Formats: sequence, C-alpha cells, structure tokens
Amino acid sequence: AVTFVVLVAPLGDGSYEWTTSLEGGSFNAQSQPTLFIDGTPPETTIQGSPPSLTGASASFAFTGSDGAGSGVSSFQCRLDSNPFSTCANPASYSDLSDGDHTFEVRAIDAAGNFDLTPAPVPWTVDGTPPSVPTITSAPSNPSGVSSWTFVFNDSDPTAGFRCQLDGSAFSDCSAGSFSTGNLGDGPHSFRVKAVDAAQNESGLATYAWTIDTVHPLVTVTDAPPLLTNQTSASFSFVANKPASTYQCALDTTVFTACFSGQVFNVAHGDHEIQIRAKGP
Repeated sequence: AVTFVVLVAPLGDGSYEWTTSLEGGSFNAQSQPTLFIDGTPPETTIQGSPPSLTGASASFAFTGSDGAGSGVSSFQCRLDSNPFSTCANPASYSDLSDGDHTFEVRAIDAAGNFDLTPAPVPWTVDGTPPSVPTITSAPSNPSGVSSWTFVFNDSDPTAGFRCQLDGSAFSDCSAGSFSTGNLGDGPHSFRVKAVDAAQNESGLATYAWTIDTVHPLVTVTDAPPLLTNQTSASFSFVANKPASTYQCALDTTVFTACFSGQVFNVAHGDHEIQIRAKGP
C-alpha cells in the first residue's frame, strides 16, 4: 500500500504550524514543524543627508522598518547609476566629482525581501574652492594710525569671507570689509579667506604691518650763532627714532625735504628755520 502525507501551505505572512494528514491510513505526527512566512518588503527612511549644495564629501544616515516581518538585516546603497551594494550606516563618500549626484538606499530583511521603492536623494557637489582674496585697502607699513578698515574681494562674486586679526579665531566678514578697531603700537597681522556656498575655503590672503603712533623728537646738534655776518648757514640735527626722514621750513610755513648738515643760503636779516622728523 502507498501512504501519502499531505502538507497544506499557509496563504499569508505569519508564523504557522504545518498541518499534516494521512490518506489511506492512520498517521501519528510526533511533532508539527513551524514555519515563518515573510513576503512583505521592508521600508527605508533616510534620516540624515547633506545640503543640496555641498563639497566633495557627503554622508547619509538611514533606518529600516519591517512591521511584523522577519526584521531588517542589512542595507544596500547606490550612488548615481552604480549597482546596489551592501553599505554601512551611515554611508559616507569622499572625493566626489563636481556636478549632480543621486543617492539611494534600500533595507533588506532576514527573508531576503528588499524595499522596492527606495526614495532617491539628489544633491550637487562643488568641491572647487574659490581663489585667494585680494586685499584692496590696507594701512601703510609702518603706520601712524591705530585703526584701519581692510577691504577685499574675490573672483567668485558669490563667495563670503572669514577674517582673522592677530591670530584670533576666524569670524564672518562677508561684507568684504573688516575694521580693526583701535590697536596698540607694535606688530599686527590680518588674514582673510573666501568661503563659497558649498563651504569650500580658499587659501589665505595675509598682511602684516607695524603701528607706531609715537612722534619722533628732533634735537638740533649744531647751528650758526644767533648773530653772524655769513650768508650761509648749516644745521645738524638728529631724531630719537632711527631711520627718520626730515623736512625743513626756512622763513616759511612750507616744509620740504632736508637732511642734517644741509647748507642754506640766506640774505642779511632775521631768519628762522623749522625742522620736523617723520618716523618709519
């Protein structure tokens, strides 16, 4: 005689115990096997993505849900037209080419079902930094003024700027100018960099200068006597600041360049000379 055991398969997802029956005789099942059926694909949700315009790196965070199914076991990602492949969470990319890109991710459950409708995330990569800014207004070096407003620009008209004074933290100066406020005498430095919409930073434009607001003092070391019959006179003088230059005004209020030991020709009569120094 031939004995047939009939197994009836379940129709929907869920956990089932096989039912068995015997045709043409009796059948005593010692144990009924349990089977879990999962034919429902999981769903994927992207929790974090880069802004619509970014630099050459991007990172995506995501999660999956499988309802009452077998549970999400892994994820597969795809960048642009590349095939799906197993990926970490978050998925990170670097050295991306400039231009438009698309990212997709799909969850896979323990039964091998995967999300059939992964939502694409488009964004644009701009990994090219702007050019180094050009400083168009800066103090002289050395400078006799204690404050200055630096002015600068960049070949990228959409770029903003960040500025640094004397090694402090960089701060926003997007208006294209930076005022130092009153600074003390001594050496100072200014640095500025351009930052584009994708947060790419340029190299640094730098300017160093020294502030010296102390006026030099002139001392006359040799001069003609108060009364003389000579029609030429020589004056020697020195300033308390090395490398100073000098200006003289003889019988006038108009100063012209002069030097220590210079000879002046004059007529008989009263005369007066004024000497001033200009420090470096």
